[in-house]
Amino acid sequence: MDYIRTAMPELIDLRGPAEARHLAGTSAALIGMQFVDACKQDLAIPGSDASSFVELFVRMGEAQRDEVAARQVDDGKFVVRQRGWRLMRGIAPLHEVAFEVWNALWEGCLAAHDRRLRWQVLARQDRGDEAFEWLIAPKSAGTADR
Repeated sequence: MDYIRTAMPELIDLRGPAEARHLAGTSAALIGMQFVDACKQDLAIPGSDASSFVELFVRMGEAQRDEVAARQVDDGKFVVRQRGWRLMRGIAPLHEVAFEVWNALWEGCLAAHDRRLRWQVLARQDRGDEAFEWLIAPKSAGTADR
C-alpha cells in the first residue's frame, strides 16, 4: 500500500495528469480484471450479479476501515456510498487523477465480474472529507463498453 501512496503522486508530478491517468488507470483496470475472481473466492462471495459485486466492494472498503454502505434503488440497481479514503489519507495535495486511477481499478473489477454491468460515479468529494458515491446497474441498450 505504501508503494501506491507514494507512486501515484510521483507519477502525476513526473508525467503529468493525462499520462498518469492513462498509464496508471490502464494498469489499475487490468489489475482489477485479473484479481476480482481471486478476491471473490477469498471472501466466499458467489455469483456474478450486481448484488454480489456490491458485497465485494462493501467488504473490501470495510477491510481498509472506510465507511461503506449500499442500497438497492431499483431491480438490479445499487447505489454504493463510501465515506473516507484511508488508502490516500494524509497525502496532500492529492490530484483528482488519483481518484480516477483508483476508480479504474473498480471499473476493471466490474468488467471482469459481469461485462453487462456498468460502474458510474454519481458523487465525488476528495478534498479533505472524502465521500464517494457510485451506481452499479445493468448497461442499457446502446451503452458502449469502456
